[in-house]
Amino acid sequence: MAEYIQGAWEDLEGVDITIASVPFSVRLDRSEAGEFDAVVGGWAADYADPSSFTDLFQTGNSYNRGQWSNDEYDELVEEAATTHANDPEERFQNLLDAEKILNEEMGVIPVYQKAEGHLISDNITGIVNHSAGAKYDYKWVTIEE
Repeated sequence: MAEYIQGAWEDLEGVDITIASVPFSVRLDRSEAGEFDAVVGGWAADYADPSSFTDLFQTGNSYNRGQWSNDEYDELVEEAATTHANDPEERFQNLLDAEKILNEEMGVIPVYQKAEGHLISDNITGIVNHSAGAKYDYKWVTIEE
């Protein structure tokens, strides 16, 4: 993926990319210290709500390592969490509007969405697949003989 991004960005005038492949712990340290021009990172929702993503890019959030900031974005995300917290339609609209700002200003550039394939035998039932948090729950698994 890094090579693809490098090739695509180097098509832009004046852009020169040097890839630094480092262990994950080093990437985290450099990201937290702001020692990067661009970094490839990822996030998986830890709870089933859009705010698991939108909160990340609010001004001052510790995961907003690029320090992107937009007052209107911050206001929309804050309204979704407070003023419109009990109004699902208004809350969702706040989050959609915030996402539009984030994408238009390129506070983050979505590159891909992770996908996984798993083969499970027909005689195994009861595996629960969660969309957020712990991926799988095997509490109710049964194996039919």
